[in-house]
Amino acid sequence: LMTAYHIALGQSTEALRQKLKSEPTYETMDTGANVIEVLILIRKIMHSFQSHKCIPQAMHEAYQKFYVTYQSKREDNQTYPHRFQAQVEVIKTVSGSVGNYPNLYDNALAKVVGPNGEIS
Repeated sequence: LMTAYHIALGQSTEALRQKLKSEPTYETMDTGANVIEVLILIRKIMHSFQSHKCIPQAMHEAYQKFYVTYQSKREDNQTYPHRFQAQVEVIKTVSGSVGNYPNLYDNALAKVVGPNGEIS
């Protein structure tokens, strides 16, 4: 696992390594060479929706990447499901749901409908 940890960090860009080092859990992750933790942090950084100023736009981008995912001619039947599932996980990371946008509708509806059900 230590080799996998160093490969993951070695394949990362310098900018990504700097972002990893700024994470509060970096020291313990680096000391234990925890490859699972580093991969989770990389996914979090690469798909950091909290850094976007417009959360609905960030969610839209995640959905857009999901909906254009397809199996290419050169991709085997074992690789594609893993890539597809990775897209689903990105959407779930931001509390999204594949197939619909319930969180966006609920938030928009809460702005229009008052606490007693009256429409403003």
